[in-house]
Amino acid sequence: MIVAVASLLGTTPGVAAATLPGGTAAAASTAGWHIQHTPNPTGAVYTNLYGVACPTPSLCMAVGFYVTHTGTFPLVERWNGTTWAIDRTADPPGAHGELLGISCPTSSFCAAVGDRFPNTSTVLTLVELWNGNGWTFHPTPNRRGATSNIFLSAACPSSTSCTAVGYYHTSTSPNNILVEHWNGTAWAIGSVPKPANVTYNEFVHVACATTSACQAVGWYGKQNGGEYTLAERWNGGTWGIEPTPSPGVNQSDLFGVACASASACTSVGSYLPGPIPLAERWSGSAWVRQIPSSPTNDSELVGVTCPVVTACTAVGGFYTASSAQVVLAEHWNGSSWATQATPTPSGAVDSLFQGVACQPTACVAVGYFLDSAGNAFTLAERDA
Repeated sequence: MIVAVASLLGTTPGVAAATLPGGTAAAASTAGWHIQHTPNPTGAVYTNLYGVACPTPSLCMAVGFYVTHTGTFPLVERWNGTTWAIDRTADPPGAHGELLGISCPTSSFCAAVGDRFPNTSTVLTLVELWNGNGWTFHPTPNRRGATSNIFLSAACPSSTSCTAVGYYHTSTSPNNILVEHWNGTAWAIGSVPKPANVTYNEFVHVACATTSACQAVGWYGKQNGGEYTLAERWNGGTWGIEPTPSPGVNQSDLFGVACASASACTSVGSYLPGPIPLAERWSGSAWVRQIPSSPTNDSELVGVTCPVVTACTAVGGFYTASSAQVVLAEHWNGSSWATQATPTPSGAVDSLFQGVACQPTACVAVGYFLDSAGNAFTLAERDA
C-alpha cells in the first residue's frame, strides 16, 4: 500500500546535478538549496521520503517507505550534520508498513507515524518512538470496525505530549478523521467534530505550538458535492472547527501546517482549476488567504515549516512551461512569499518535495524522484 499526497512529474532545464550508481542524487550546488546524497535500501525499486524533523542543527530524521519485490517497509534516514544514513527501524508485527510523518521535540525523542498492514485486508496505525539510541514499536488503538486506520502526521511539543492525525474508513463509510493523543505512556483516540453535511473528511497534517495548542488541517467533502479546506484547533481538551478560505471551484485542499506560536500558524495546499498553490495564515482569531509566489499557477504546496513567527518555508512542486513538473520551495519573510531556486537530480522525470524542516539558519526538504525506468529514489536538499 502506498499513500500518496500528490504526483508531480518533470525536470528543471539548466540545473546541473550528479547521479551516483543506482540513481541516488549527489550534491549539486545552487545559490541556496543543494542536493544531498541519501542512501536507498538494497533491493528497493521504489523509495520515498514523506517527512523530516530537525531538532538540532546537526540532527535530522527523515521518514518514508521503500518497496521491494517482497513488500513495503518503513524507512528512517538520519543526518548527523555531515551525512545521511539508514536507521534500523523497529519492524511492526508482520513487518510491512510505511512511515508518513515525524516529530522530534528533542534529539532524544521522536515519534514517527504511519500505517502497517499485517494482511491484505487490514490497515492499522503505526507508531515508532526514538529514544536517542534506537527505535521501538509502540502499540496504538484503532477504530473498531474500521478496515483502514492511517496516521499521516504527528506533532510533539514534548516527549510526553504528542498528537497524531490521519483518517480511517469502514466498509460502509468513507474517510473519517482520526486523532490520537500520547501522554508519555499510551495513545488514546480523541473525539473531533465534523462540518455539517459531510460525506468524508480527513486530517493530513498537524502542528502543536504548545501542549495545549494544536492546529490540524485537511479537507472535507459535502453531500451536494465539492471538496473544501478544513482546519480545527485543539485547546488541550477539545477540538473546534475554524472557518478557512476555500477559493477553488469544487476542490480546495490543505496539505501542511506549521505554528511558530499559538497565534501564528501557516497552512499550505492547492485548489482547482490548476492546481493553484494555496497559503493561509492564522493570526490567533481567523484564517486569511495569502498569495504564494510560485513560478506558475500549475503548482501545489505540500509541506511547510515556520521556525519563527516572521519566517516560513513551504515546499511542493510545479509545472514548467514544457508541462514538466519539478520540486518547489518558497520562503515567507513576514510579509510576502518568494520562490527559491531548487535543483533537480540529473535524469529525473518526476520529483517532489513532501516535507520540510528548518532551524533558524538552515532548512532541509525531503521527497523523491523517479528515473525514466520508473524507479523511485530518496531526495533530500539543504538550504544553509
